[in-house]
Amino acid sequence: MAGDVFEGFDEGTYLAANPDVARAVALGQLGGALEHYSAFGLCEHRPGVDARAADAIRQWVAAAEAQPLPPPELRVRVHGGGDERSFADVGRHLTIDLFRALRRCGLALPHDAEVLDFGCGRAAPYVASAAAMRLYGCDIDAAAIAWSRQHLRALGEFVHNSHWPPLPFAACSFDFVYATSVFTHLPQDMEDAWLAELARVTCPGGVLLLTTHGPELAGKPGAGEHLARHGFLFAQGAGTPGLPAFYHTSYHTAAYIRAHWSRWFEVLDVLPRALNRHQDIVALRSRGA
Repeated sequence: MAGDVFEGFDEGTYLAANPDVARAVALGQLGGALEHYSAFGLCEHRPGVDARAADAIRQWVAAAEAQPLPPPELRVRVHGGGDERSFADVGRHLTIDLFRALRRCGLALPHDAEVLDFGCGRAAPYVASAAAMRLYGCDIDAAAIAWSRQHLRALGEFVHNSHWPPLPFAACSFDFVYATSVFTHLPQDMEDAWLAELARVTCPGGVLLLTTHGPELAGKPGAGEHLARHGFLFAQGAGTPGLPAFYHTSYHTAAYIRAHWSRWFEVLDVLPRALNRHQDIVALRSRGA
């Protein structure tokens, strides 16, 4: 894919040179070699990474971490807690997982890609620093967008959008769209409306990575039976302070995604637990609106 910061890093070489990391990955304690290297291996001067790749990743981490973090009340809304280190770590891990998913699916982004962070949150500083791209972010949280416009304007453009389409973008605006922890929380009619809208704003042949909750995460009584019959479950709970009343938790089977989402996109793959070892990543290709 077009030159991203991870292209010189070879996971197999790093794991072979660091058996303790390989064991942790095999046991599911780490998501992968790059997750370890970016968090610990750089500082520990671990072997298995050539100097050019190490320098690229060092600069990526430094550029992203130089950006300010949102205040605690905004961090809680998207992260569930206010801890600064955890918030930044998850943003880094999400970015690594998104670019890993692109590689697993054999997807390439053009140089200077136009990129939309739909429901922008933790990953924006890391994604914007990872490749030559122009980043746009949109979200229903007006306070978060106002903060991003003030503090992250060097990274890209940020716009506030309504709960329902349309977005304030022209058709065929983006080469790459990603959304983490958005389609994990929408009722079915709203989800369908936003899938159609993302199809409108994505260029033909453009790539989308959208995350979902797999059925194994649905722990409520009867959830498994419901998902086996319908493929989709919207489970209402107590809600999240500061977020709209419709915002609860949804679950999808891979079969439902392949059958239903193909109304708008070519469904390339559903990667289980590929985002932070928790959410599934759905890789899509746009046919155009």
